[in-house]
Amino acid sequence: MVPEGEALVIERIAVHYGKVTAVREASLKVQCGEVVAVIGPNSAGKSSLLEATGARMPGRTVDGSATFAGRSLLGLRTRERWQLGVRLVPQGRQIHPSLTVADNLRVIADNVGVEWKNAIESSLSFFPPEFSERLKLRLKIPAGNLSGGEQQMLALARALVGKVRIVLLDEPGLGLAPRITQDLAAMVGEWAKKGIGVLMADQTLRRWTKLVHKVHVLVRGDLSEFKGAKESIDQLVV
Repeated sequence: MVPEGEALVIERIAVHYGKVTAVREASLKVQCGEVVAVIGPNSAGKSSLLEATGARMPGRTVDGSATFAGRSLLGLRTRERWQLGVRLVPQGRQIHPSLTVADNLRVIADNVGVEWKNAIESSLSFFPPEFSERLKLRLKIPAGNLSGGEQQMLALARALVGKVRIVLLDEPGLGLAPRITQDLAAMVGEWAKKGIGVLMADQTLRRWTKLVHKVHVLVRGDLSEFKGAKESIDQLVV
């Protein structure tokens, strides 16, 4: 279980690409064990916010503060953020299609200092048996040969290798069949029960209404917490 009081705290984060500002002074908090959603239209800055928190990438400037359990993240390399337990699942999955499923998991295990065979077992333990068994049967198959749903499960499994505290999900239901999305929502709910905090970005809350504890709206780079009924948020955003 995750120690009580651990939280991801984002304060006044601004993300710039040269002279273009993608996010303006965004602030939010994700406690371990809760699911927080950031809802907004295309190009609102959702991916920029999650990527600035979970990874260090060239070509952008990030101002403000992002901490986990009191430790600053913004000065850390991506690998160091993962070692702290802050994991990003980017939009588009970004798995290695030419590597096998096992090697996709092994790459992450090597980067976070986890023995890779144990890493596979512990990672797949976060999934319902039908999904974990399916990935186990495909460990020697190139990841590019998996179905879209299976590739998303692999992307999630990569983020769940080793010590996991916070998972950042960027439009996790994109391109998935409704049934797979429902299964994914149920899994995320189970992760929260196990003490993992989840920050989820999407264009709509419809898939996740019953799942999330707090909702923020991001439009044209401006983030605000939504205080109304969750069922009405899509009318506001879309």
